[in-house]
Amino acid sequence: MKNLFIYTSLTRISDLAEKDFNVIQLPRDQWQTGDYVVCKILDPGSSSLLLELSNGRMRGVIGGESIVGALGERYATLEATGTWRKVGEDLKMNVLTGAGLLGKLTSKSAFMPNMMELEYIGHTHRNDKALNMQDFVKPSVNIPFTTPVVLFVGTSMSAGKTTSARIVTNLFKAAGHKVVGAKLTGAGRYKDILAIKDVGADAVMDFADVGLPLPSIPRMPLRINCSNC
Repeated sequence: MKNLFIYTSLTRISDLAEKDFNVIQLPRDQWQTGDYVVCKILDPGSSSLLLELSNGRMRGVIGGESIVGALGERYATLEATGTWRKVGEDLKMNVLTGAGLLGKLTSKSAFMPNMMELEYIGHTHRNDKALNMQDFVKPSVNIPFTTPVVLFVGTSMSAGKTTSARIVTNLFKAAGHKVVGAKLTGAGRYKDILAIKDVGADAVMDFADVGLPLPSIPRMPLRINCSNC
């Protein structure tokens, strides 16, 4: 199925590009945050819009292609807001982030280009079960957490959090320390944590690695596998 769809970067924790799955349409009341769904691109929006692939590279769209992304909600008031919960009977939605977060656009900044418009085709299925990001997270045993942590907090997006983390990571690596970089907020873009990896981090992760399409979700139990940390 590798060439049938565009696999966005939120699928990077899954094996959807390597192993077969069925595409089955589900009624709206059975949808859940984090579900992997297939959608057809109806309108690519602005010519400047690109999709981020599971390897972090950016890709343009040709038209009429189908993508695999994850249902979610975005509340980035400086850019775009939307949620899968607002998808109507016409089953049309939008690409809320280049990482493949999918939902109905509810508002956007006047400085943002038109968002890609999609039509829901169906949910990815295996063994008569709809696939969710949580299905690809391995459970792990809780262990005492004693690792020193440097936390970067900003008032909004584009405040310099990732840039600061890159600088500090580089300094720690130059001093001979082992560094793990984690991004707790954002739009699910793989490039954000790859930027920390590129300056020497031994391992990187974000909320997608624990099965979340975006950190803006209702409270729920998390499962994290940090065996490579």
